[in-house]
Amino acid sequence: MSFGNKNDVIGQMIEYFHKENSFQICNSNDKPDEIYRKSIGKMCIIKDNNLIINYKFFKLIAHEETYPYILSFVIQNIHNILQNNPTFNVHFCLKTMTLTQISKHYNFIINSCEQFKNIFPDKLNQCYLYNCPFMFDKIHEIISLFLDKKTRGKIIKV
Repeated sequence: MSFGNKNDVIGQMIEYFHKENSFQICNSNDKPDEIYRKSIGKMCIIKDNNLIINYKFFKLIAHEETYPYILSFVIQNIHNILQNNPTFNVHFCLKTMTLTQISKHYNFIINSCEQFKNIFPDKLNQCYLYNCPFMFDKIHEIISLFLDKKTRGKIIKV
């Protein structure tokens, strides 16, 4: 996956998420720690100055006990990107996200937004959201309450 202009990046991300969403990561006999290890590595990856997050893998491991580890993993990946780049992009695939899951992870989402705002001020270049569920506009309204106007303008629904 090599990135060129903005349209190339978006096209490649759509292709990547389509491929990843058809990929079976775990076997039925995998133990929970093995599912976690496999999923976190697929959930959040780096390509150049792009952080690629796939909700499909997040939902396999996300619960109260793992939230701090997930957040730490994402923050470390952003730090890794910023070692060689002045800003970063986020590509977030929301396919399979439901209203029930949003409610379940609401506090984590809000806490994560606050953490990113405090740790990485003015470092987000763009945030691309793919395969947004039908209720995304309502979610975006809620999350926007915790984001400044400049950051809200960087969020692009693809």
